[in-house]
Amino acid sequence: MCLEISGMICEVSNENIKNLFNYGINIGRGFQIQDDYLEIMSSQNNMEKSLNSDIMLGKKTYPILLAKQIDEKYINKILNYNDINEATLKLREFIIENKLDQKIKCKIDTFFDNANDSIRSVNFLNDELFEFVKLIKNRKK
Repeated sequence: MCLEISGMICEVSNENIKNLFNYGINIGRGFQIQDDYLEIMSSQNNMEKSLNSDIMLGKKTYPILLAKQIDEKYINKILNYNDINEATLKLREFIIENKLDQKIKCKIDTFFDNANDSIRSVNFLNDELFEFVKLIKNRKK
């Protein structure tokens, strides 16, 4: 929405306003999947925040849904462990063993690539917007 409004204020074309909106949607989706992935695959020290909240809250994140497509019964068992650290470790192992990490990274890259594609023709600070995608894409926490 903030990108759409910025486009309206700067009186860019309706097509460019739509492109800015699509950029924002794709950035948001890519960021969220990346955040869910990092919560499972990273460490608390590296992320500098408490991890495992998605697992504790039973959130239906992309990595968890993808893992359930392979073995829903096993993933549900993991998610019901009393020890949340053990659950995270088992989920991480499952993701790596089944090469889901590659699929998840590919999905993230697709959203970020779509974001960049959305603004290629927008002559509205797109260098900064491309840099923003790069910054988010390369984050480790």
